[in-house]
Amino acid sequence: MRWLILMMFGMVGCAGQPMSERQVSGSDSSRVTHELTGTRWALERLSGDAVTLGEQAREPFIALEAPTPRVVGHAGCNRLTGGYVLSGEQVRFTSVATTRMYCEHMAVESAVLQALDAARRWRIENDRLVLLDAQGSEVASFLARNL
Repeated sequence: MRWLILMMFGMVGCAGQPMSERQVSGSDSSRVTHELTGTRWALERLSGDAVTLGEQAREPFIALEAPTPRVVGHAGCNRLTGGYVLSGEQVRFTSVATTRMYCEHMAVESAVLQALDAARRWRIENDRLVLLDAQGSEVASFLARNL
């Protein structure tokens, strides 16, 4: 019986990484990066500035779904939904809509929606998704949270 329990623990320890993560090849093989789709991206910065909200605030995030190109999330006060178009490192968010509740973080919500509208390119740096405008300036960055 004891060998069965040890064997079960051994199998759990050998479980693979979630599908939303992949190892990066190269000199630092311990780094893990996340896929654009299938990851919950929690807002970290807007135009390079750190975003801080109160303790009771809900964390703004986006999640890109595939194969249906749909973006869902929370903009700071309201849920958001819309579409997206990907072509290599280019991205465009389309028809983004939100619910219409008011809260104390409306300025953050407005900035999130403006960043999604301005985004034209994306890149992933370790556990960070960076959205860039047409000039290559950062409009927003998000930290990975597995779905």
